[in-house]
Amino acid sequence: LDRAQEFRSTTTVVDLGSGCGRVALYMALSRPSWDVHGIEISDIFHQEAVRAAHRSVERGHFEGGDEPLSNCLSLHQGPAHHFPDIIQKADIIFCYSTAFQSSGFSEEISAMTLGREWNELLSSNCRDGAICITTDKALDPRYGWKIPDRIDVPNREVFESTGYIQQLIRECT
Repeated sequence: LDRAQEFRSTTTVVDLGSGCGRVALYMALSRPSWDVHGIEISDIFHQEAVRAAHRSVERGHFEGGDEPLSNCLSLHQGPAHHFPDIIQKADIIFCYSTAFQSSGFSEEISAMTLGREWNELLSSNCRDGAICITTDKALDPRYGWKIPDRIDVPNREVFESTGYIQQLIRECT
């Protein structure tokens, strides 16, 4: 079993603030062996994501038994802190965090950082080595997050966005 195939077959991805499910559905469609979870606080957006998933099944985009999405896509409604068990399993977390509260600018990483609640939630629930991708605001390095890469991308909604690719690395003491 080569390393790429091994990674694909065991990858759990969480889309925090999954909205209407676009990113979660895309990941489930393009990576059917991945275990994809969308977590959305808004009941209205969550219900739209559920409808979109059902339309995808009806149109034959997903194949399989009676519940073709059950082993590759799960949509959850509620605040992220209600789902620590899902966050703990995540290999990759995506968070379109442009509109999330900031705790200010970090000179250490030359970036705006996400608010304390997101840093605490993710650093206390993610496993060591987990990858978290955020937009326009980074996770605070004081919580164990390292930024191996950042990518500037066009984003018409806010003129331009920066994607922060971060990894939780707990220091051994």
